[in-house]
Amino acid sequence: PEVLSFLYKVLEVHFGGALAAAQGGNTPQAQLHAGAVEAALAALQAYGDWAPVPQLMERGLLQAAAQLAASSLEFRLAAINFLHQVAGRKKMSDDGEAFCQAMGSLGESLLAASSHLLEAGLPDPDQEEFEFVKRLVDTLAIFGSQHLATLPPARAPVLLWQLLGYARHPSLLVAAPAIPCWIALLREFQLISEGR
Repeated sequence: PEVLSFLYKVLEVHFGGALAAAQGGNTPQAQLHAGAVEAALAALQAYGDWAPVPQLMERGLLQAAAQLAASSLEFRLAAINFLHQVAGRKKMSDDGEAFCQAMGSLGESLLAASSHLLEAGLPDPDQEEFEFVKRLVDTLAIFGSQHLATLPPARAPVLLWQLLGYARHPSLLVAAPAIPCWIALLREFQLISEGR
C-alpha cells in the first residue's frame, strides 16, 4: 500500500510539475518531470496484474490513470495500458464488494475517457494517437464483457452505445476490438434467457 501511495504522489507532483514547466517555457525541467511520470506509469503496469484492485482505487491510481488517458497526449497510451491490465482482472471469490466498487469506478473512468475522445473526434488511422484509440476500445470491450454489471444501471447503456459507435467505425482496427464484447454479452443473455 505504501508503494501505491508513493506512485500516486509521484504522478501528482510530477505531472503538475511537467505542466508548470512546459507553460513556463522550461523544456529541460518539463522533460525531467515527464520522465518521472513515465517511470511511475511503468511501475504501475508492474502492479496492474496483481495489486488488489480496491487498493488501486483507494490510492487514487485508477482515477489518475484515467485522467491522464483522457487529457494527456504524452502519457495516455501508458495510462490506458495500465487501465487495460486492471480491466482484464477477474473477480476472485474472496474479493467481495470492494472489488465491484473499484471496477465500477474504473468503468466510470473509462466512460469519461471515451466520451472525451468521441467529443474530440477520432483520429485518422495514420496518426500516432490511433494506437491509443485501439487500446481504449479494447479496454472498454474487456470491461464490458467482464464487468458491465459493476456499472450503475443507468450507465451500462452508455458503455454499450459507445461500443456500438466504435463497432461501426470504418476502420476495422477500431471496430474489431468491440466485437468480442458483443459476442460475450449475447452469449450471457442467451444463457440467462434459457435459465442456465
